[in-house]
Amino acid sequence: MRARVSLILGCVLCVALTAGAQVIEEFQFFPVVARTAGAGDPPTQWVTDLTVHNVEDSEVQVGVQFFPAGRATPLQEPEHNSFILAPRETKTFEDVLSDMFGYTTDVMGSLMLQGEDGEILATTRTYNVGSPEGTYGQTIPWNWLVANSHETPSIVVGARNDSRFRSNLGIVNFSEEAVTMRYRILNSANEVVAEGSRDLDMFSMNQWSFSGGRGLGVGKVDGPLTAEVSFDEGSVSPVPCLEPPESNYFIAYVSKVDGNPEGTGDAEFIYGAPVDTCD
Repeated sequence: MRARVSLILGCVLCVALTAGAQVIEEFQFFPVVARTAGAGDPPTQWVTDLTVHNVEDSEVQVGVQFFPAGRATPLQEPEHNSFILAPRETKTFEDVLSDMFGYTTDVMGSLMLQGEDGEILATTRTYNVGSPEGTYGQTIPWNWLVANSHETPSIVVGARNDSRFRSNLGIVNFSEEAVTMRYRILNSANEVVAEGSRDLDMFSMNQWSFSGGRGLGVGKVDGPLTAEVSFDEGSVSPVPCLEPPESNYFIAYVSKVDGNPEGTGDAEFIYGAPVDTCD
């Protein structure tokens, strides 16, 4: 199974590095899905929907695996949790972590889809249902352009942590071993306002508030913020860009939310851009 998944991931990586944000392939990966309460006034309540389309003229079985935040999760057989799409059918799971996995408590993580003997197209939306004004959220497309296996950082531009907006930094470890990640948060004058490291288990993700008790140590800062995320030197693979999991990969992102604390709870998802890519 591992060799099969590795081959799929490697082929996907090669294709996606020259393609756009949405790609029709057997494999789809989303760095963060959630069913969790957040901050803000009124408090935010986040859920994720998943929409999947079968592009084939024949039935396709779609295997799904959830990788909970902060937990090592080995790769599973695609059939371990799956559903069937009829020819050209589209399905939406409005609260995927509840509908498909039965979660009722606060949880977040990454989601992987694999079409068995057929290609699919999928997207997710993570949105706040806690506002009486309606839902506000962020579409999170699948995009392997952002996968980084080098010692050079991924850079996220557009974060804010001030009287209007709050931000969170997320990192996905798409590697078959635990890794240590380094981060730096820079203000508009390129001054470091916070830096440190975080450990991630194999095939896992986590997300941290820029500020707060368990956050990254960023106070309220006027103006835009930039995040730099990179492997610790001990976590970089000797040969980058081999097919996963032969090389370690990570994905970095920022989720910026309107409301610190008062606001709409509207969120923006921003991928980190690797300085070096595997093209």
